Amino acid sequence: MKLKLSFILALITALIFTGCSLSPNGSDLLHPPKTTGNEAEIEQLIESTAKGSYMLKYPNNGDYRSAIITKDFDNDGKDEAIAFYRTTDNEPVTNMLIMSDTKKGFKTCLNYETQYTDIDCVQFADYDFDGIDEILVGFVTYTSGINELVAFDYNAENDTAKAVELTSHYSSFTTGDYDFDGSMEIMLLTLSSADTKAKATLIDYDKNQLYIQSSCNMDGNVTRFENIQSALINTDTYGVIVDGFTSDSYNSQVIVFNETELQIEVCKATAERTQPMKSRDIDDDGFIEIPEISSSPMAKKADPQSAAPMITWYGSVRENNSTAFLPEIYSFGSFEYSYGFMLPDNLVNNTTAVTSADNKTLSIYHLKNNRQGKLILTFKVFDANNSPERDSSFTLLESMDGLDYCYSISDSGIIGDDTVKANFTLYNKGVQ
Repeated sequence: MKLKLSFILALITALIFTGCSLSPNGSDLLHPPKTTGNEAEIEQLIESTAKGSYMLKYPNNGDYRSAIITKDFDNDGKDEAIAFYRTTDNEPVTNMLIMSDTKKGFKTCLNYETQYTDIDCVQFADYDFDGIDEILVGFVTYTSGINELVAFDYNAENDTAKAVELTSHYSSFTTGDYDFDGSMEIMLLTLSSADTKAKATLIDYDKNQLYIQSSCNMDGNVTRFENIQSALINTDTYGVIVDGFTSDSYNSQVIVFNETELQIEVCKATAERTQPMKSRDIDDDGFIEIPEISSSPMAKKADPQSAAPMITWYGSVRENNSTAFLPEIYSFGSFEYSYGFMLPDNLVNNTTAVTSADNKTLSIYHLKNNRQGKLILTFKVFDANNSPERDSSFTLLESMDGLDYCYSISDSGIIGDDTVKANFTLYNKGVQ
């Protein structure tokens, strides 16, 4: 494995952001909930602005799914607020209120109207480096899979806000400091359509305006974005890792900004794979790795149907102003039960793994000269509600979704309990 610099761990914590528009679910108009405290005051302001009956609107995607979002934009210790609503008349207008908490209570900074009826997502990013978060709102257009981004600048001195319409359409977007200049940029990602090529577009800020810094083409065969991460991929490179779905398979694209232009970096792991395995920081080293899927090496005369999946995780290094991807971690795992075991160095290239017919058992064996040797380690999934089912020789590792994930060591001279526990991963743990 590559050596990593410990100080990067703190940096990655500060830099990771979540992309919008990963799922095309719609939102229904909902009646305002009963609220108390500040939210009750905010609701009263919405009522007086709407001048009649209204319904709250909820963003479809992203980290902020509430119709009333409170956040301290200017870091003064008091929350400002955003609210989305529609009046109950027949006009297809969605209102967005930006409100500040003043000495006299909440006041309206901006009442923005759009003809679009749905909100894709809301994000915050200080792209002008003034210490105040700008508000980024995506509105769902009437073209399938296409949204429109609008940025809002909040002025803390006079409690006002203004819209900065970018006329920039996207399928998903994310934010990050891609050029390491200390301020945030916006990355728009667009799927291919009859009128648009698949591309990534970097929006930057300079001279009091947002502008297109650079763009590059993306894979036009991707029909859906599955997972988008803005993150460090090595000590010198911060980019966007996009896991996507084509008509019948999955792949990954890595987008980085190289001094003056966006580039798609080539990785063997971008080859199509049949399972929805997402790129992630698999070994908690502060950097994103990209998966490639194959079958475990098999012994002579072995049934290929019993071969467990082998997942090779690619890490990256910076070489001659380009990003090189190298196999970094090898693991065996189960897609049916969503777990993996990262092989310690002494088990790489000399082991194989087979699964049972019901996929509940994964067994790792020595492999030498294409011959299967001694059993080393067994993983088995048990029903957590059926304790008699569990063999006493198995030790519990993790429990999730009514299942107990257990292991049993057969060759203690090769591997110990601490290594098994440290190298076992539940892929879906903590995923919403």
